[in-house]
Amino acid sequence: MKLQIKKYKEYANIFWQLLKTDLTVYTKDAFGDIIDTAIVFSSIILIVTYVYPSLGMDKSFGAFYAIGMIASLSFFEIYSTVSSFISDLEGNKKISHSLTIPMPSFLVFIEIAIYHAIRKTFATSIILPLSKLILGSRINLSQLSIVKFVLIFLTLHLAIGFLAIVMASTIARMSKMRQVFVRFLFPLWIFSGIEFPWHILNNIYPRLGKLIFVNPLLYAMEGIRAATFGQGVYLSFWLCFCMLWFFIVLFGYVGVVRFKKRLDFVG
Repeated sequence: MKLQIKKYKEYANIFWQLLKTDLTVYTKDAFGDIIDTAIVFSSIILIVTYVYPSLGMDKSFGAFYAIGMIASLSFFEIYSTVSSFISDLEGNKKISHSLTIPMPSFLVFIEIAIYHAIRKTFATSIILPLSKLILGSRINLSQLSIVKFVLIFLTLHLAIGFLAIVMASTIARMSKMRQVFVRFLFPLWIFSGIEFPWHILNNIYPRLGKLIFVNPLLYAMEGIRAATFGQGVYLSFWLCFCMLWFFIVLFGYVGVVRFKKRLDFVG
């Protein structure tokens, strides 16, 4: 038992050192990441909030869209994560070196997913205060649950990090990177509820409303809005939270299995 505990402690220490190394490198780009997030977010929300209403859009749409962008900006970072991963496989093969480290190989892939989650947690942490600054009285935070917000905020980034691992396992080479956006990211995003709450789609097209229950991004959108604006018309917060953890486990398992087969083949 003592030997097992010692072994697990060694694994944990190696895992932390691997993550710490990646985060140390990221610190050089962290401020720039915040600036990029602020620019993209502000540009979109200014248009959505102050131009769209003149086209007949409800004035509350800006606040609705703003909170959804927390998940959107983390989600589209999958492209960067996958691109870096595939570039490494075709180039320096840092991943191959990491897999020689004396710890279970699945922890290497978990580290990559957690690294994605930490980066985007940091970058998108500016969105809520920036939303209040830009929208002012147009966003009502009286129903905001800090506990629920933090729980779903951290969980959705982790789920998206693991989704990135699964997507990377499906891309054979860099020349196929366009497929990540066209075949995966865009369809998942457009049917995630970024521009409409789930109940609206379900009321109009019930079959499609039930079909998109397989979309993990739906639970990120509905959950973060339920935590911010109150339960209201959104899917149950705890359903969203639990479903995201279900996808974390599922994506973790599928991603590790696929990459083990792939790297054995490559190596």
